[in-house]
Amino acid sequence: MNISRKHNLGKDNLTLQNSETAKIVGDRLENFWMLENKKNGLENKKNSNDSIRRALVKSFGTYYAFLGLYKLFGAVFTFLVLYLLIS
Repeated sequence: MNISRKHNLGKDNLTLQNSETAKIVGDRLENFWMLENKKNGLENKKNSNDSIRRALVKSFGTYYAFLGLYKLFGAVFTFLVLYLLIS
């Protein structure tokens, strides 16, 4: 598959970086989940206030927050440029 005239889409383009592998990401989420369990002091009880959402936000929240801001600024910039071109 061609990306451009000079470059083909090969195996090097489809591989993950080391920080994106399931082992690294899973270990990171597991560490934050263990911290969430230890925070409440109820590691094996069913009626605890542990939240997988809190663990996910702590492990990946900043990354996705910056991506969201990037998308928001891109949309606002695009809207303003189109508005200024039309008016």
